[in-house]
Amino acid sequence: MKTKNKAVLVIKTENKTFYAALFDNPAAKEFAEKLSPAQIKLDLKEHGGYEKAGVLPFRIAGPQSFTTAEPGDIVLQDGDRISVCYADYTCGLTRLARIGGVTKDELLSELGMGEAKVKMNLEWDE
Repeated sequence: MKTKNKAVLVIKTENKTFYAALFDNPAAKEFAEKLSPAQIKLDLKEHGGYEKAGVLPFRIAGPQSFTTAEPGDIVLQDGDRISVCYADYTCGLTRLARIGGVTKDELLSELGMGEAKVKMNLEWDE
C-alpha cells in the first residue's frame, strides 16, 4: 500500500529557512490546501512581545480554542491572521504548524525587532 507524502511548511526569511510540521487538524489541512502550490509573501509585524503577525491572502474556517502557544508555533487567529510565535502566550487561536527545536533567541535573531518579511510555501516529505 502506497502512503501519502506529508506536507512540510517552509518559512523563508532573508537569511534562513525554517521547516515546520503541520498539525493534524481541519484548519491546518485547509491552510495546506489553500497554500499549495503557491508561495505567499507576508509582512509580519511585532505584536505583544510574543509573536510576529501578518494577514493571509485567504481566510480559513475553523474553531479557535483557548490554547497556549509555544516558541516555533505557527498559529491562526480570526480566520486570516497568521503568527510566528517566539514566546509562550495563551489566547484564542488555532495551531497550524510548529518549527521543531527552535528557541526564542533563534527566532528573534532571524525575524529581528519590528517588521519581518517572510515567504511561506509547502514542500513534500519523501
